Amino acid sequence: MPCTRPVVGLFPTSTHDMGGKMKGFGYLISALAILAYSATASSVEVKKLTCSATHHSVNAAGKDNVTMVGKNIKVTDIGTSFTAVIGKEKIHSTSLIPINKDGETAMVGKDGDTYYSKLEDSYVIQNKGDGYVINNCK
Repeated sequence: MPCTRPVVGLFPTSTHDMGGKMKGFGYLISALAILAYSATASSVEVKKLTCSATHHSVNAAGKDNVTMVGKNIKVTDIGTSFTAVIGKEKIHSTSLIPINKDGETAMVGKDGDTYYSKLEDSYVIQNKGDGYVINNCK
C-alpha cells in the first residue's frame, strides 16, 4: 500500500515515509555535518600576539608622517583574518586570501577602501591617506 502521508522537511523521518529505503539517512547526514564542523573548528590555529604598531599618514603637502602608536598592541590571528586592538579601536580584517610571489606567501583582503595584508607575523591596515603597520609580534 503506497504512503499517502506527505514527507515534511528535506529527509524522511521514518521508514514509512520512503518504504524503508531511506532509514537512518537523516541521522547519517546530521552526524557527518557535525563531524565536518568539529574537524574544521578544531583545525583553526588562533594566535594571540603582542606587537608594535606605527600609524602612517600623508599630509596635504604630500609629506609622510609616521607616529609610534604603541609596543603592546594586541593582535588575534586566526589564519584567514586578524583583529588588532589599537587604543580603544578594535579593527577586524576582512577574510584574507593567499597570494604567492617569489616563493613568499602573503594574505591579502579588501573591504571598501581599506586593504588588509599579513606576511608571517606582520600586518598592514591601509586606506586612502593613512594606515597602520603592525610588526615585531611575539
